[in-house]
Amino acid sequence: MSMKSVTLRASSVAFVLGLLGTPALAAEGTTTVTPAVADLRSAVSIFNFGQISQTYFRGGELKGRDAEDLSRLGVKTVIDLRSDSDYEAEEAQLVSSAHMQYIRIR
Repeated sequence: MSMKSVTLRASSVAFVLGLLGTPALAAEGTTTVTPAVADLRSAVSIFNFGQISQTYFRGGELKGRDAEDLSRLGVKTVIDLRSDSDYEAEEAQLVSSAHMQYIRIR
C-alpha cells in the first residue's frame, strides 16, 4: 500500500444523507435528482467529494462553509473515520453549527 493511499484513508470522512429530509431522493427506487439538488451537489467544494449511493456521500476534511453546504444538501450525519493524529476538533464544531450529527469512529 502506498503512502498516498494511507494518507487518503486517514483523512476520509463519510457523509450520511437522511432520506426523509430530502424529498427528491425519498421515493423508493428512484434515481432522479431534481435540478436544485444537482446544483447543490456541484457547488460542494470538499476535497474528493462524491456520491456513493442515493443515501451516502464521501469526501475529505470539512473547512469553512463545507458543513453548511452539506446541510443544505440534506446530509444529517457526518462520520469521521480519521485517526487520532489527524483529528480536527474544529470539524465537529462546524458540523454541530450546521445542525447535523457528528460521529467519530477511531
